[in-house]
Amino acid sequence: MSVYKSPKSVIKECEKIIRNFSWSGDPAVKKLVTVKWDENKDLKVHQLIVNGRWKVPEHMYRFFDKSELLVLAHGKDIQIWETDLQGKFSVSSAAQLIRKKYPITRWEINVWDPCIHPYTSTNLWKILRGACATEETVRKKGFLTVSNCYLCGNNQDTMEHILWQCDFSVQIWHWLGGLFQCLNPMSFQEVLQVAKEKSGAIKAIWFNCAFNTMT
Repeated sequence: MSVYKSPKSVIKECEKIIRNFSWSGDPAVKKLVTVKWDENKDLKVHQLIVNGRWKVPEHMYRFFDKSELLVLAHGKDIQIWETDLQGKFSVSSAAQLIRKKYPITRWEINVWDPCIHPYTSTNLWKILRGACATEETVRKKGFLTVSNCYLCGNNQDTMEHILWQCDFSVQIWHWLGGLFQCLNPMSFQEVLQVAKEKSGAIKAIWFNCAFNTMT
């Protein structure tokens, strides 16, 4: 498998299509809503509160719903956001406080190995981060579903089952195991363990086969 570098003009055009679709839902439409930041960049919270009530300009409700406004209580103000190590408050420091932090991993170097196609690496990253659209993730959001594996129909549609326990997956892993002389892996760590004692060439082939099987 070969990976070719695309011309810079092609990459820019692809980025433009992605950006347009993200903002407007149409690859050909540049933007859906324009924000006049010059009018709002110096606006303070206390300017939006008049006589103990919110007084938000109507044009700002295009970006959030009125029900999302905090309930105003008549009491003493308290500081919610903390300053950073330099004693300053910034949007980036606030984002660091509220963002979801994942534990440090050791497998990302294998997922993004140059021998793996970027499409495969991206999908594998989503799987390992639990960002795939399975019935399991839908149920976590509160939806009730009748969960059946779409491959074997014998168990729940969870990523753990699809990857390692499904009859269809077991057969594929068994076939690959025969080629690489290894047992069926039951986790991603075991997939990496198989390649530990292999040569560089065999390791690259195994990663491509195993990662594409998972995705």
